Amino acid sequence: SSGINAEYGQGSWIDSSAWEGEQEGWTTTIDMLEALQERARQEHSAPDLVTMLVCGADLLESFNVPGLWADAAIEKILTKHGLVVINRPGSKPEEFIAGHEICSKHADSILIADEMITNDVSSSILRTLIARGSSIRYLTVDAVCDYIADNNLYKEE
Repeated sequence: SSGINAEYGQGSWIDSSAWEGEQEGWTTTIDMLEALQERARQEHSAPDLVTMLVCGADLLESFNVPGLWADAAIEKILTKHGLVVINRPGSKPEEFIAGHEICSKHADSILIADEMITNDVSSSILRTLIARGSSIRYLTVDAVCDYIADNNLYKEE
């Protein structure tokens, strides 16, 4: 969140939270969504406000990776929150949703956003480049590059 705050500052339409980083150890996606939703409901005095998980099509497709996502977690994400899926080149989220039992049952909770300008840069690609010792300069904003470098993030041990 410090990287986002450094670049966009106070009062921006982008908000960030350090909640996940402040937790002891690993946290589940549903725990993070529920904590952020509760915070947003309180801050905006909006008891019906719903947070949605924004992700790339690659994360949606990871719902099929054995042992990675519990069916109950996918069900809870889709029934209590919903997904905004950023379509990526080569991905076919509509086909994935239609072929996935839980996603097809809750397809009305999944919004697909097509990129107006194709951008294949993802956080996964940035982490891979950093781990290889490659620069990510010009692939994301300078404040994020600086934050990652200053905190020695994503380097292989």
